[in-house]
Amino acid sequence: MTIHKSKGLEFPVVFLAGCHTKFHSSDYSGNLLLHRNMGLGVEAYDFDKKVHYPLISKEAIKEKIHIENISEEMRVMYVAMTRAKHKLICTAVVDDVSKMADDMQDMSYNQSRIPLPLMVNSGTYLDWLAYSLTDQIILDTSPDTNVSVDETTAPEIDIKTDVIISNEVRESLEYKYPYLSSSSMPTKFSVSELKRRFDFEDALSAKLSAKTVLKSSVLDSDFHISPAQAGIINHLVLSHIPLKNVTEETVNECCRELVRAGLLKEDEIAFVNVPAIAGFFAGPLGKRLLNAEKVFREESFNILVPQSDISRNQYAPEEDKVLIQGIIDCMFIENGQVIVLDFKTDKYLSKETEKMYKTQLEIYAKAATQITKLPCREKYLYMLNKGTTITL
Repeated sequence: MTIHKSKGLEFPVVFLAGCHTKFHSSDYSGNLLLHRNMGLGVEAYDFDKKVHYPLISKEAIKEKIHIENISEEMRVMYVAMTRAKHKLICTAVVDDVSKMADDMQDMSYNQSRIPLPLMVNSGTYLDWLAYSLTDQIILDTSPDTNVSVDETTAPEIDIKTDVIISNEVRESLEYKYPYLSSSSMPTKFSVSELKRRFDFEDALSAKLSAKTVLKSSVLDSDFHISPAQAGIINHLVLSHIPLKNVTEETVNECCRELVRAGLLKEDEIAFVNVPAIAGFFAGPLGKRLLNAEKVFREESFNILVPQSDISRNQYAPEEDKVLIQGIIDCMFIENGQVIVLDFKTDKYLSKETEKMYKTQLEIYAKAATQITKLPCREKYLYMLNKGTTITL
């Protein structure tokens, strides 16, 4: 994890590695410098003498950028060194330990603060650490060189504390987020996304949905639409047809009215399943709809449902809710209860698809109860292409 990403977090043990890495200086080492407040810094060229040198303005800008970069490095180092709860381990690589030992002898300051010029002219985190810990570090410059902390100032090692830290580290590494399934679940989606989201459709239905193209039965017509578009056209007719004495002529007249209103194209009338729609209203369920106390068509809703109701993950947390947005094809009130009806134009109905539709209608039933404040005890699918009613 980078230092920037660790901001705001805490860890039992933190390793601050690479303290010997030089601060980058590319921001102020070019021939042309730019500062947001001080402007442009350039060099002067003497073409006769074939020399160039920085102007005073460039040197001022260079120093300003350098100080700003050092300030940022200090802030980053502060973040890095304040992430540890119990132990901070800083590592660095030094080429010449003897030279470092000599340099550190000149770094002894009796002041509470390290002089600003020394801080600004430092090039690594290791320099700053060395300035701060000069009187606590002993350097062994023998062939087997290592750096150790003066035992007179270093705290005693508490074995019990180390065991506790070890256990905390192990727990952190082995931790598993308990709501991992919820992290991949959207907080809101439409009912139509249920098929795609949970892959309820079988391979045959998916193949037909992707590749089947319907052609108009009108002579010499090259007008083509997909099964999904054909379903939308039939639903449009079902949502606008007058609910009184529905016959095939009534359905045809409704189609013509939709064309005049600009809701339907003339070529799309050929894809309306007129006999199936008229046959539905001639059947028992259609007659109940025509005689209902009140009818709702294309009723939109938003409802919160438990994630476990629509997810195949049986371990989904019970308290996790998902906002479902959808439109109920039709529902009507009869004898103090609401009946939900959904029209489908599928040619094939697999067990998996029927299972998905059952989940869909259960959501519709909850929404219908929420809208009408009445219980919903009956839910139906009407398959237009087969003329069959399925009770769910």
